[in-house]
Amino acid sequence: MASGDTLASLAAEGMRGVGSNPTSHDDVEAGADQPISVLDFDSSQTEEAMGKALMDGQYDGSAAIDVTVTGSMDSANTGTKKVRIDIKIMRLNVGQDIGADGFAAAQSVSITVDNDANELFEGTVAFTNAQFDGVQPNEWFVAHVQRDHDHADDDATGDFQLIGLEVVED
Repeated sequence: MASGDTLASLAAEGMRGVGSNPTSHDDVEAGADQPISVLDFDSSQTEEAMGKALMDGQYDGSAAIDVTVTGSMDSANTGTKKVRIDIKIMRLNVGQDIGADGFAAAQSVSITVDNDANELFEGTVAFTNAQFDGVQPNEWFVAHVQRDHDHADDDATGDFQLIGLEVVED
């Protein structure tokens, strides 16, 4: 693989809300007003989602990784506003207890949002391989995404609508 090559991708359709009751309105939920699948992360509470992916077999197992977050806001914003996204990774390797929380520490990005509602924007979260929980070629991993609504950088109005994540070799 080379720098810029896609190693894995996670679409909103393949992710689910995280919480004590995944069907509760207190957890991230599927966006109902879009013709495509999105996950809505509320602006008034920290919400979370998780999804699984398989690392590409051509990944060298040590290179740095970038995760591109693609999304939009469900309402218009004025001026320069940001949404704060935290991502943490858990490697799923043979012999691991998948019932335990084995996530590496979260890495974060504050993404400048588009001023128009429903307009796509992107931000990138940089990881070393160790921060990506040491995931190796052909191994499954779980990506945990959260909107950190009470972080000082998160001042965007409305729900953040996650389209998906792209994992790229740096």
